[in-house]
Amino acid sequence: MSATDDAIFEYARQHSSPEDKVLAELNRETHLRTVYPNMLSGHLQGRFLEMISRLLAPHRILEIGTFTGYSAICMARGLAEGGLLHTIDINDIIYFPVSEASGYSSRLINANKYKREGWEVILNATPVQNPNSFTWDVSFNWSRHRRYLLELPEGVTELNGVKIGERMDLYRGWVFNKSSDGKIIYEGGLPTWDPYIKKLGYQDPDWTWGISNSFRYKFIKLNILIDGRYKGLIWSQTIRKMYWGGTHPETVSPYRDDQIAGKATYVGEGVTVTGGEVIYDAQGNIVTDTRTYEDNTTPVFWSDWCQYYYHDVSDEAVTFDASFIKLREITLTLDLPKKWVSKARMEKASVSFIGRNIWMWSYIKYIDPDTGYDNLQTPSSRNLGFNINITF
Repeated sequence: MSATDDAIFEYARQHSSPEDKVLAELNRETHLRTVYPNMLSGHLQGRFLEMISRLLAPHRILEIGTFTGYSAICMARGLAEGGLLHTIDINDIIYFPVSEASGYSSRLINANKYKREGWEVILNATPVQNPNSFTWDVSFNWSRHRRYLLELPEGVTELNGVKIGERMDLYRGWVFNKSSDGKIIYEGGLPTWDPYIKKLGYQDPDWTWGISNSFRYKFIKLNILIDGRYKGLIWSQTIRKMYWGGTHPETVSPYRDDQIAGKATYVGEGVTVTGGEVIYDAQGNIVTDTRTYEDNTTPVFWSDWCQYYYHDVSDEAVTFDASFIKLREITLTLDLPKKWVSKARMEKASVSFIGRNIWMWSYIKYIDPDTGYDNLQTPSSRNLGFNINITF
């Protein structure tokens, strides 16, 4: 890039609106989780696409090649009321199975086609406006996205359990083997698992939301940002390993004391099979079930049950509702009086006190579902700080 190009780039950066929270987080995740993050449209290109979209206010947008969706979000913000943005991803590089008589098990091919759909609603309002005393501005954001499978190679009917036309965020895993009335089936005092991988639900949320409040009273300004997600699943490796290693608080139990004393005293809640049989079809659905049961009465060591239940047998035990509400940020800003600032030959000055990740509610303890992914994640941090802004 030449010096002239650098100057143009810097001018464009200085005169473009800053990257908002949603796009900044997507930018970060793309660089953390993808092999070629430079394929991302980026801040300036995204703002340019958003500007063009707002000028045209289209009712339909078609995007071929979406990557992680940065440009799609930018263009969607300029859609006319009721407008739709369709995105299509094509030509994944996948391993396609071949006859082992060839000496190989698979070959790399370009295949599959996907479509992304979603919507975003942004509402801005000023419930109270009095420039000389108190002003209250509020902004509400509500959105959802989906990714669908459109096409597969010839002869292939599904992709990891997903059929054509279905959502790509399908989550399948091992589940407990259960009786017809939903009780876990035990064998030798330990839970058993279903011989077929089953659908547990979907990973993406039903919707995400955020609400930003800005209050100003004379020289004091308070900004509060709260956001969250509703539904969707998260599988937790952290919880799984905490039970396996005995570090989860719920592993502290009288049964643990009994085990230290050499006594197996824990009896899992469930049933054992006393007779009959069960027959499945090729998809794992029960065709006939003549099994009979009695309550499980076999005691086992507490650590054996914990490790088997949460670690060895089932994904079901460590899959959770990923809903959360988070107090994302609080910023208190004090504008210094002009008579003080002018004496120091400054145009204006302010001091801000900032807190991020102040509080969170969720159904699952010990991890942050905000990431949507947990493979022994590190704890999310709470940040407190201050900022001094001076303009000469």
